[in-house]
Amino acid sequence: LAAGGYQVFTCEHPSDALWLFKENSQKIDLVITDLQMPYLNGIELAAELLKTNSAVPVVLTSAAQVGMTSEKLQSLGIRDFLTKPWERERLLSVVGKVLASTGSEDS
Repeated sequence: LAAGGYQVFTCEHPSDALWLFKENSQKIDLVITDLQMPYLNGIELAAELLKTNSAVPVVLTSAAQVGMTSEKLQSLGIRDFLTKPWERERLLSVVGKVLASTGSEDS
């Protein structure tokens, strides 16, 4: 993402991501999270993030099957799903599309 011109914050643990987002919610235009993580899964993390900023788009990624329709994911605040492994072009395409749909196209 940085090579694509985006400013990137990374976290290795969901609790760190929650803290970072709460401290910087107005600076973060999009969140990409894995489905499978310790303590909180990606859907649970998205729910917590959306409590802080209900407009932030969340993209979920995983090598595992989600077991939900895209409509169900969208109802939970997930804007798109990236199946792993993904290529750089696919990642940048999804990020660009999601940001364009929210009016946050600037990186």
